[in-house]
Amino acid sequence: LAAMLLIAAAAYQYVPISYETVANASTQTRSLDLSDGTHLHANVGTRVSVRYTLAERHIRVEGGEVYIDAAPDRRPLIVAAGDAELRDIGTEFNVLLLPDVLQVGVRSGEVRLNATGANAPAAQTLQAGDTVLLSRADARLLRRQQVPASEIGAWQGGVAVMHDTTLQQLAGYLALYRD
Repeated sequence: LAAMLLIAAAAYQYVPISYETVANASTQTRSLDLSDGTHLHANVGTRVSVRYTLAERHIRVEGGEVYIDAAPDRRPLIVAAGDAELRDIGTEFNVLLLPDVLQVGVRSGEVRLNATGANAPAAQTLQAGDTVLLSRADARLLRRQQVPASEIGAWQGGVAVMHDTTLQQLAGYLALYRD
């Protein structure tokens, strides 16, 4: 009986205590202040779900682009996008999930990136100004580069900044803005 109570108490930490979803049309952006003080800004055509438990904070980016200003908390913030998992280390960062690629950029602080897939790179720590582009097909690292931190999340001010982007990637990004 004691063992069952201990298992039940441990499992209780992972029962969702808060759940929210955001699904934006191609003409709207949305800001969301979460219960822990984390701020999400979801771009057009974005689908995001948020699930908090007593032990962890989870954000799943199902498509589109979201800028996350993570609030400090004793619980880790874990962001899932495609086959990659990001673990916040007190930061502001942008996640762009398109049909073919995943792009992560850090504006301030650090994010731990761990991707799974046939050609996934080793886990990486991204710092302010770092951007990483991964293939969604096999998690292959397509590009890692340093950009001015002010360019990360610039879409919030109505500016789209692209570096060494293929036409296919640009078309995928622009598709967020169309039905």
